[in-house]
Amino acid sequence: MCDVCNGRHVVYGYTRFGTMIQPCPNCNPKPKEQYEQEYQERMKRFELAKARFSKEVIPC
Repeated sequence: MCDVCNGRHVVYGYTRFGTMIQPCPNCNPKPKEQYEQEYQERMKRFELAKARFSKEVIPC
């Protein structure tokens, strides 16, 4: 794991006007395969949550 970004592949630069998010200079941006895998996992969790909340009935 990278000591600069803690495995996130991004570093945050703070300026007077806000925050700049940049790729980590040590480990570079995430590989496309890793990004796609994480995206698929997020979408799966989103679909499960959407299905769970659509089944709940709110009493009036």
